[in-house]
Amino acid sequence: EATQEEEEIETPIQSNKKLEEHNLSELNQMLNEAINNENYELASKIRDEINKRK
Repeated sequence: EATQEEEEIETPIQSNKKLEEHNLSELNQMLNEAINNENYELASKIRDEINKRK
């Protein structure tokens, strides 16, 4: 069940919604979920976007 929920949350990124369009709270949530799903390529992109904003 959790896997299906996580996939739904990741859908905006997979549909090419730009990371710049998300707020920091959303990015941090997406980063945690990407790591939990072992999607390290996505996690690194999210991390880079978060770091750009600091």
